[in-house]
Amino acid sequence: MFGPEAACEKADGACMPTAIADTWRQGANDTLYEGRSEGIAVLAQLMSMGEVDAKDFGADTAAKLRIEGNVELQRELAYWAALQNVPGAVEEDIRYAAKDVMRFLTKALDPANPERYRLAIAVKTPSGFIRGHGLVPIGFYRVDSKGIYRLRVYDSNFPSAEREVIIDASANTWRYEAPMPSGKVTVYEGNEENGNLLYFSPIRQRLGKHAAPFGAESPSSTLTSAGNLEVSASVGEDEAAGIEDGAVIERGDGRLVPAFASCTLCNASRGILNYTLTNSLKKDMVVTVTPGKMGESEGSDGTTALNVTGPNFATKVQGLDTAKGTSSTLKVEPDGDVSLSTN
Repeated sequence: MFGPEAACEKADGACMPTAIADTWRQGANDTLYEGRSEGIAVLAQLMSMGEVDAKDFGADTAAKLRIEGNVELQRELAYWAALQNVPGAVEEDIRYAAKDVMRFLTKALDPANPERYRLAIAVKTPSGFIRGHGLVPIGFYRVDSKGIYRLRVYDSNFPSAEREVIIDASANTWRYEAPMPSGKVTVYEGNEENGNLLYFSPIRQRLGKHAAPFGAESPSSTLTSAGNLEVSASVGEDEAAGIEDGAVIERGDGRLVPAFASCTLCNASRGILNYTLTNSLKKDMVVTVTPGKMGESEGSDGTTALNVTGPNFATKVQGLDTAKGTSSTLKVEPDGDVSLSTN
């Protein structure tokens, strides 16, 4: 992913990760614990592009592959999913509201287009997002003359059935329903009120070796939050990313994106979010954390964590107090020194 010179104690022989690289790895694994949908969606597209061969993992076709007991396949899925935590691997990602997405999809799903895309969605909540989920867009068709479309998708939770995202371009809404084993239905939707977008990631940008987020020359700092928290990160007055009073805040080059790994058939989701700030080499990054508004019905398991990575540092903070009325402030200096205060 980064090369041994960036992540290993020694550049030759078996790789023993540096302490910083290992801390970053643990943060990436926190995302993977919620599911494999991102890795499956990306790998499925790579196989369709001929970049990866299913035979390398023990089957003639992707449809015949089985994850259980297949360690090599599990590693491959984890690799492609973890790249969503690497700024250089997702810098060409794009986001669309329903009213704007059809022109993009017309070009993206053109059989003559050599690129493939991962589509991702999330459930918008008062504290941010939960159940970020990766899908494979296949095609679409128009339902009527009023601007309603059905986007055909592959969902790894329902491998034997084609699924559909309903897009109403005129009303600026989209909706996807995922039935749960309990009989309930998880509803993903975006509209004018919640501002929930559709996230697309070109697959080719993930190929090759990438600059390590914790490398000395990294141009940005990244933050991952998990749990019932409202988190806002800023560098000076010009750059910020986070959730404030339930609203997504992005200033300057600051960017907030849900993590896409959720098992929508599972009960809990920690609402994992990824933040990127590109000016953090020059000034302190200040991270403000307050209790979130995620209800029990939304699946929070009660645990919290922050993972912060930047040039020559990676830090993990767990067990933040989420009692009502409390707040925490994490300050990260350009050299990676970290201080935490709680009020």
